Amino acid sequence: MIGPELDRIALLKGLGVRVVQLTYNNRNFIRRRLPRAGNAGLSKLGLATIARIEQEKLLLDLSHSGQRTVAEALAAATRRPTISHTGCRALHDNPRISGTRS
Repeated sequence: MIGPELDRIALLKGLGVRVVQLTYNNRNFIRRRLPRAGNAGLSKLGLATIARIEQEKLLLDLSHSGQRTVAEALAAATRRPTISHTGCRALHDNPRISGTRS
């Protein structure tokens, strides 16, 4: 929904959005491009997106992100993010939990 158009974040805020999730199930512009799916981490656009989310004082939600994406987002964030929903790998080693997607 945002893609490379970071001004859309302010537009969404104006429409009432208060929480922004970086990723869902498929790769997007926010993640690094790799030849195959994987735990790719954040792209430069991903880092800029986090900065803009924080500038707009919206809540950054890291749900559906892989381990590397979460780690890099935590390192880049200056405000506390959330992971609003997740699973427990110890109970079920699902690719959405184990970080094979990002």
